[in-house]
Amino acid sequence: MYAAELVAFEGTELEVVESFEVIAAFAQTLVTGAWWSAGPIVVRRARHDARTSTTRSGRAGGVTEIRLSGPQCTRATAVHELAHVVAGPAVGHGPEFRRAHVDVATVAFGAERAGWLADAYTAARLHLGERAWPEPSAGGPGHVIAL
Repeated sequence: MYAAELVAFEGTELEVVESFEVIAAFAQTLVTGAWWSAGPIVVRRARHDARTSTTRSGRAGGVTEIRLSGPQCTRATAVHELAHVVAGPAVGHGPEFRRAHVDVATVAFGAERAGWLADAYTAARLHLGERAWPEPSAGGPGHVIAL
């Protein structure tokens, strides 16, 4: 699964490390769209020594919490963590997560770039699950949010 993400996005501006504030604002912008039905989130910094980012449900009074590590403050990581929120953190990286990942990428990056991710999953023989949430808009940059 991680290899498919690298195939799709490595070497693009989506994998460039940005400030925590920029990536947190990017994530919050995505969850304010009309298609978002997964409830509120809070984005926090991970511990200063953390190397990975995480998503946990039921924290902060029932609000899902995303913790971004410094080395992973990228738009691609934010979309990955938001996909955990959409699919439900308990599903891991299975088919439902992968469908949510492509859907969040569609909203964040547009249909073409989300297609890169879907194609990478297909090439790795990782199937997409069924959607249990509203279908996202494929507007992408300039339509839903500007990158």
